Amino acid sequence: MSYHRMAQMKTCSRCKKTKAKSAFHKRSTAKDGLQANCKECGLLLSGAWTKNNKERKAELSRSSWMRIRFKMTIAEYNVLLAKQGGECAICHSIAPGGVGRFHVDHDHVSGRIRGLLCTNCNNGLGRFEDNPDRLIMAAKYITDSLHCLEEVKQ
Repeated sequence: MSYHRMAQMKTCSRCKKTKAKSAFHKRSTAKDGLQANCKECGLLLSGAWTKNNKERKAELSRSSWMRIRFKMTIAEYNVLLAKQGGECAICHSIAPGGVGRFHVDHDHVSGRIRGLLCTNCNNGLGRFEDNPDRLIMAAKYITDSLHCLEEVKQ
């Protein structure tokens, strides 16, 4: 095999097969800029790891998602939850509902985090599109219509 052809190849540290460098994921910290295992072996390894570490995988996924979506760490989430007394910032329920964690409520324009909400309160704000006027009108509607049925029956 020519030198040029060999320069385009790499041997996987797991399966020991020599493959094209395109069969390896990039890794900036590696000497050659590529991961030691080929993509195929990487999938096998990650699948086995995920199968054996379901809770840790879920924790890492949640941590990554919170960091990307809200620029917030799990530790910051826990501090905010403790400040709220372990309850919803609106209704004070200790039952988060949904997936078992309180939702991170944020301003959809600025991205600023307002607090942690139970599923019902989070969905309610979302349905009213975070519009305070609509929420006030809804509260007035509920208050004013408490005796509506009785008035109709008379």
